[in-house]
Amino acid sequence: MKIVLTLFVLILPLYVLSQDAENAFHKAANLYIDEKNKEAKETLDDAMRKYPNDPKLNALRNKIKEDKKKEDEQKDKQDQKKDQQNKDQKDQEQKDQKDKKDQDKKNQQDQNKKDQEKKDQKEKKQGDEKKDDKDKKDNPSFRVR
Repeated sequence: MKIVLTLFVLILPLYVLSQDAENAFHKAANLYIDEKNKEAKETLDDAMRKYPNDPKLNALRNKIKEDKKKEDEQKDKQDQKKDQQNKDQKDQEQKDQKDKKDQDKKNQQDQNKKDQEKKDQKEKKQGDEKKDDKDKKDNPSFRVR
């Protein structure tokens, strides 16, 4: 009877401790599943201080760390993609501005060329008219009677 009683006294605290670790595991796991990560981590940290060698708690901690690492990597990829999109957009805007500036410059050059051609034509016409007037004065056959 003494042996049974001694075994009972020795096994009961282990059983109670394992139940507390099991309860802490379930609580932390449920919080994590419900995406209450901060609360899950706090619960898990408290349980790990009490039961540092519990395999389920250690496995849950590793799972949470692994998922956090994956989440951080995914966020980094998204940030890099967003940065690249912003850079591409900025580059495109700069290219568009340069293209517009180049087009405006070309349009101005074309307009200047047209203006110069009109001016040259007008000067030529005036020169021709002056020549005709001079010829009329110098040549009596051109005179109107």
